[in-house]
Amino acid sequence: MNTATVTSDQLIVEPLGLDKIWSVTNRIEIPIAHVRGATFDHGANHEPRGLRAPGLAVPGKWSGTFDRLVLTVDERRSLVDQIDSALETT
Repeated sequence: MNTATVTSDQLIVEPLGLDKIWSVTNRIEIPIAHVRGATFDHGANHEPRGLRAPGLAVPGKWSGTFDRLVLTVDERRSLVDQIDSALETT
């Protein structure tokens, strides 16, 4: 699981629990200007992710550095709305 915070100029992601260990990162800060969009996608877990280095890739669990950001968060619809709102103001 992750926590995500959206500010006017950044998307900040902090992995929690074992995800922090498996992803080999404490915090990711992405400028909103570098974000193309956000979606709530039930099928994202079954799509190819590209190269992984470092991290964990086992069936049903993916953590680490890939070609795009796929998050598991509690309030996913709210996060998508927050990201879309931040993108509209840039």
